[in-house]
Amino acid sequence: IAIILDTEHKLTMDWVTYLIGSERMERVIYLQPDYMEQATNMYVDAVGTDQVGFVLFDSIGGSPTRAVTEKDAEKVQVGGNAGAVTKFARLASTYSSKYHCLTFCINQVRADMEGFRRHMTPGGHGFKHACVMRIKLRRATSEKVEAVVNGEKMVVGFKVFASIIKNQVAAPGRTAWWWFYNVETPEYGFGIDTLDEVIRLAVATKVIEQNGSWYNHPALPEYKTSGEHKVQGQKGLAEAIGSDPKIQQTIVSETMAVLKTDGS
Repeated sequence: IAIILDTEHKLTMDWVTYLIGSERMERVIYLQPDYMEQATNMYVDAVGTDQVGFVLFDSIGGSPTRAVTEKDAEKVQVGGNAGAVTKFARLASTYSSKYHCLTFCINQVRADMEGFRRHMTPGGHGFKHACVMRIKLRRATSEKVEAVVNGEKMVVGFKVFASIIKNQVAAPGRTAWWWFYNVETPEYGFGIDTLDEVIRLAVATKVIEQNGSWYNHPALPEYKTSGEHKVQGQKGLAEAIGSDPKIQQTIVSETMAVLKTDGS
């Protein structure tokens, strides 16, 4: 079972259904705690049943404390949010390991008043220490995809960059990027562009041989004049792989085999 803890009360389940598919929604529980302490109790009670495999917490920086939601909201509380977040982080660290639950918490990057730190995030330092991995995501400002939808030209996709700024299971500092389409179109589809990832990795591992603008692989269809199994251009390669699940599965299997044995 997957649990969504939405302390910001901004998420709509229609969007969640669109993202993961209606057939999976029966295994998703959506909770809206009023404040951080209530979210912590919900998390402990749920994960402690040993039936939860994934928790999405939204979000660390946007979670109010109990004092803010009650009568003494006008009282000054220095570090109130950080204290509540630290308690949650310590419990989540223990419960995630004990009950084999992946706890995924969203946070935000804030402006640094001192001008020295690159990653200023709310919630105090306790949450940072409790995390096994911290990933900084940012959307590219210049690289985007536009398409005409219902007669209107609009941005349907953009490039996302990820940087690993903390990692306790492997070396930190690695980066990655991918295309994400938040409006479904016949040309690009919806969600993460996995086809683009398949092509890039297959070419990088030389599973698909590239000769100029030509791409060769035994699973590709025969070229009409030479009889070779090849296509021209990245667009032609994407069409050939995307239109035939058997070709895509073959290339994915061969690419994964190379990635598992090639350390580079």
